[in-house]
Amino acid sequence: MQSHHELVLRAASEYGTVLFSGFSIQTGEEWASILYKTGLKEMNYIGGAAVRRLIVGNEKTMTNVQVLTTNESPPSEPIPLHHELA
Repeated sequence: MQSHHELVLRAASEYGTVLFSGFSIQTGEEWASILYKTGLKEMNYIGGAAVRRLIVGNEKTMTNVQVLTTNESPPSEPIPLHHELA
């Protein structure tokens, strides 16, 4: 990750997003550490249709990296379309 730092920053600036894949990440804490090291500005999760659970971070401040579950709804519930387009 560190060897591609400039590439990550350039992609985030050009495309507004970066897809990280191929990492052997086991915990939310590991993922938060990787995100923090990018130096990119964090965004808090504010509302939405999905039921989510905070794994890492602080709900009250914007100074911590936040890691949330994708969707805690039961399988019987539909996933709102905006999730598919995110």
